[in-house]
Amino acid sequence: MISLDFLEQVDVFRKLNDDQLSAIQKCAESINFKKDDRIFEQVDIASHVWILLEGDVELRTESGDQEGRNDRVKLF
Repeated sequence: MISLDFLEQVDVFRKLNDDQLSAIQKCAESINFKKDDRIFEQVDIASHVWILLEGDVELRTESGDQEGRNDRVKLF
């Protein structure tokens, strides 16, 4: 379970009260990914808020005009 202490440290949640943080905590889950795992696809409809607890994430786009081309967008 994600701790309330952790949620309080996340910028977008800083101004929330304990009841609001508890509601988020009930919906939150921790998921582990391995290096090179694909978390989501460019065409996926956003249905989650992703918060990085530790490690790095690299965002890439896939260009439809050039087969096999990947552009690195951001490394977090």
